[in-house]
Amino acid sequence: MTYDAEKIKMGKEFAIIAELYPDYCQNVYGVAPCTASIPLTGTQKCFNTYSTCQDVANYNRGTKVYRFSSTRLDDVQQAGEIATIPTIRSIDTAPTKLDPGRGIGIRSSVNLSLDDHPWTDAGTDPYRSERTYDPDSRGSFWGRFIARNPNYEGRRIDILTGYLDESGAYIAENFRRRTYELAKISGPDSDGKVTIEAKDPLRGADLSKAQWPVASSAKLVANIATGDTAFSIGDASGQVLAAFAAGQEYIRIDDEIMRLTSVVSASAGFYDVIVSRTDSPSIFDNSLNVQVAHSLGALVQPCWYFLDQRIDQVLLTLLSDGASIDSAYLPAAEWATAVLDGGLDNYLFTTLITEPTGVGDLLTEISQHGALIWWDEREQKVLIKSTIAFAFSTDPLNEDDDIVAGSISITRDVKNRISQAWVFFGLRFPTLDLKKLVSYSAAEIKVSTSAESPNEYDQKKVQQIFSRWLPTAKRSTASEIASRQLSSYRDSKILLSMTLDPKDDDYWTGDTVGIRTSLVQDETGLARDINYLILQVDETISDTGVLYQYVCQAASTLRRSGVIAPNVYGNEIVFGGVNVVFNLSQVIFGGTPFPNYSDATELLRFRYIFIAPNTGVFSDNTPAYQIQ
Repeated sequence: MTYDAEKIKMGKEFAIIAELYPDYCQNVYGVAPCTASIPLTGTQKCFNTYSTCQDVANYNRGTKVYRFSSTRLDDVQQAGEIATIPTIRSIDTAPTKLDPGRGIGIRSSVNLSLDDHPWTDAGTDPYRSERTYDPDSRGSFWGRFIARNPNYEGRRIDILTGYLDESGAYIAENFRRRTYELAKISGPDSDGKVTIEAKDPLRGADLSKAQWPVASSAKLVANIATGDTAFSIGDASGQVLAAFAAGQEYIRIDDEIMRLTSVVSASAGFYDVIVSRTDSPSIFDNSLNVQVAHSLGALVQPCWYFLDQRIDQVLLTLLSDGASIDSAYLPAAEWATAVLDGGLDNYLFTTLITEPTGVGDLLTEISQHGALIWWDEREQKVLIKSTIAFAFSTDPLNEDDDIVAGSISITRDVKNRISQAWVFFGLRFPTLDLKKLVSYSAAEIKVSTSAESPNEYDQKKVQQIFSRWLPTAKRSTASEIASRQLSSYRDSKILLSMTLDPKDDDYWTGDTVGIRTSLVQDETGLARDINYLILQVDETISDTGVLYQYVCQAASTLRRSGVIAPNVYGNEIVFGGVNVVFNLSQVIFGGTPFPNYSDATELLRFRYIFIAPNTGVFSDNTPAYQIQ
């Protein structure tokens, strides 16, 4: 059986499992390489955790899994693992919420409520038989857990939800797994309640937690005068040398940008550098790069230069190097395919970031260029997608067969409607204020005069995008972004909420789905078929199971759409300093040239535009495309 088979059964038994993965030392106390011993390093043996370690130099970090469940389950853990403890009281999930064009939105989180209880330390203390006390009569499970693992923040926790089989047994295939990071453990309180709060891994991209480039500690060790091109810096952590070795040539001292030509170690923590003064990338107005004297102790900040990089390449740097998100969560090949699918492959970004900037802020800027960025807790990875809708459905969800009766409600997003889209680009110099019009040398402005006319909305509503990422030469890209934004938000979008039961839970945040409802009608009163982008999915979990509440944003009518096929046959992405090479022609096209429509796969027909006969219908009776 599988999850998909179990979820459609009547009378199915729902269950919740939580798996915690705190750190755990893989050494044995007093056995090499561990040099701890009683009484030299302590009065009792450690608990194989870092906070209780007596030989931190040889601490051997691994993980141990702790499992908890909403009902008794004896067949989840493997031999030698801790028993699954049936103490989950309740679970409350807060979904990922997409906010197209306005950042990465609200990230998903989960709150788990559990009972505290006595515990024998079986499986949690490798030396319990040697203790001089009875753990079952001293303290409690969670009291000891927190004391032994005070550094739990950021460690992995998985939530599994699914269905037991007819005999009440656990089968892994019947459960869906979602991955989060531990944020906070509260309690135990006087009622014996413990609350675990966890968030998705994109929390590491928060402004307060991650910046790019990394803040420098390098400083001038003496005054330098106007015209000096050789000087020394103190840089105990070697940040300037490391950046230079990674191909990053630019540094910032006060408000002056210099280009490094040489970095040589002089002595421990000190470097001799040679620079080219008033030398910034050619995309900027170098006359604004004023050469001045700089004082002893002035900060030397390595800059980061993105040169003609696609959205997915920039995101890899920001999330992997900037936010230190595990590479397993960043699917480079999938991102490249999403960029190609969404018509974003020609959006090549070039900019110089001269000071530590919040990764969250940079992600928000990038999202304004037509990309959605979010954490998919089911897939356990960060996903990106174009804001353009490509879904084509001849079988939309409907009120008779799919949507829970009486659950649909309709509103309209008046706040985000626009009549003009302004894109400012060609940043004159990277130290200028990014939110001032005078900082840019170019603009693309798209206006819908009809939307502003008395016959329609009779109102001007302007959206402004300030792009440090597009130099002056990228006018066509800026124009396309402005046009797409105006096209997408010229009219108030329908916001639809609905409830689905588990049989339809394949649809998830970021998907585009066709929906037909009598509450959204055409001029004649017929129900309209419309594509909707799923902005969030909220789970309501009870003893009887789960329901899914969806919030969706109208994308377009169910017209077939796509992009003109790109002339791309391979690609190479630099990821964490390593070249990840994959062939897009193999990933997307199976290594074959573009075929005619009659010979094309469903995947090709979904992604790209084919020329239709003048009847407007293809040989398989499907309609012609619209260009996005």
